[in-house]
Amino acid sequence: MTPIALIHTLQRLRTSSVLRPLTIVVVIVGLAATGVLTATARLSYLHDEQRLTNLQASLTAAALDSAPVDLENRLGQAVSASAEAPNPIATFRRLIAPSLTPSGPFTRASLVLVGHGQPKILTSIGAEPIDSPTGGSATALYEKAAKSHSFVTTRVVGRGLQRFGYLMSFVGPGGTFVASAAEALPGNRKVRIPSNSPDAGLDFAIYFGKTMSPAALVETNAAHLPITGTVSQAIVPFGTSFLTLVLSPTTPLAGRWTEFVPWGILVLGLLFTLGTATMTERLVRGRQHAEQLADENRRLFGQQRSVSLTLQRSLLPKVLPTIAGVELAARYIPGESGIEVGGDWYSAITIDDHRFAFVVGDVSGRGLAAATIMAGLRYTIRAYAAIAYSPAQILEMASREISIGSDGHFATALVGVIDNERHEVTLANAGHPAPLLISQGSGEFVELPIGVPLGLGVSSYESKVVAIPPKSVLIAYTDGLIERRGEILDEGMERLRQAGSVGAASVDDLLTSIVESVLPANASDDDTAILGIRWLG
Repeated sequence: MTPIALIHTLQRLRTSSVLRPLTIVVVIVGLAATGVLTATARLSYLHDEQRLTNLQASLTAAALDSAPVDLENRLGQAVSASAEAPNPIATFRRLIAPSLTPSGPFTRASLVLVGHGQPKILTSIGAEPIDSPTGGSATALYEKAAKSHSFVTTRVVGRGLQRFGYLMSFVGPGGTFVASAAEALPGNRKVRIPSNSPDAGLDFAIYFGKTMSPAALVETNAAHLPITGTVSQAIVPFGTSFLTLVLSPTTPLAGRWTEFVPWGILVLGLLFTLGTATMTERLVRGRQHAEQLADENRRLFGQQRSVSLTLQRSLLPKVLPTIAGVELAARYIPGESGIEVGGDWYSAITIDDHRFAFVVGDVSGRGLAAATIMAGLRYTIRAYAAIAYSPAQILEMASREISIGSDGHFATALVGVIDNERHEVTLANAGHPAPLLISQGSGEFVELPIGVPLGLGVSSYESKVVAIPPKSVLIAYTDGLIERRGEILDEGMERLRQAGSVGAASVDDLLTSIVESVLPANASDDDTAILGIRWLG
């Protein structure tokens, strides 16, 4: 029964003198209550749909945000190794080959030497370029990448083709080298979403840049643009550029039945002016629905945290090297809160038969930007350690790879080179907590010259040689292990010293004992990385 039909019925009742004043009051109150409830339910439905759409857009944007990490690692490893190699061309072709189609993401890759004159293309592999590789646009991109420490991104369209372009630079002995790679995209901008995909049931469009012009469209599955309905938009950093994501569900995210709840309330309210029972039932259902959404939010939070931890651990070494006469063990303990990736890391690098290097570091802040900087520093330090640079030289070179002004982050790091034949370790410190040396059941922190953290300007660092007694253990760690809110740093260091002085059968058991003794009672919000080195003789 519609409101007009109800009014006509009331008019007929009034003329027949059947309608009582109380009935009129009840009907008026019922109509008012029905209108309010209908409007509230409709607004609630639209609000829930918008909130769930925003959540889906955030999850999809997070996936887009993490996508360049693997591409940057591939390209960065190739250009850094090529720049340091005696034969850059052969090294580049060998390292980039696994990343080219059909097994890799790139359709084309080039190595360019950028000097004071015209950039020189040393080698190119893969498909033909869309634009001239020696034209003005390409030259400007090479020069931009040579001056940037960031992952340079661009988009090229032409001849019915569409590609993303990626560029990274590295300064080597022979000059500034720029590696570029292209990734193929749908030429007609159209994609299909599999029915079993988490994004099935969504219309989306991705634009290159912060505008939604037709020329900036990268890909979409929508039949018509612009996308309409319940729309959510997110701007995602994409190297030096941005991607704009526009998303709208094709079916209600909260379930199709929720779309008809407001109209059901309207019908019930018109039929039953005294619909107290109906309103109560709807309130109960609304509460159950809110609880289901809360459970879903908790589940999505858990999934996001799991993805972040998986990404973090993928950037850490899978296994530590096997070194004669030395036992190595490591731990990474995520913070108690938050879903973003941290910047704590450790690494160990074999130099020759009797020497190896290690590093423990911490990039300030959290998120994919911190993780990306961490990955870059890790590869830089590994590269210089592998060619036998001293710890002070390694830190000096690493300080050129990060700037708090442009990156928004700084980092602390402890680098050591261990000589097993001499039983000594050479250490250099960039604003990092001092390592703990445990010998004969007693632990003492190694006093080192402390340089400025990485990212606060290119600086020089001082190395110190420390003799290692037989059967000693060296513990290097990040500040999450010792720092606590409301207490001075000395208390955390003393807690670690006492925990490290307890004997253990192996260095792995010792790290387990330290984590159990130091962290549980004073759970840290910060991530923690620990590296233990034990001399067997």
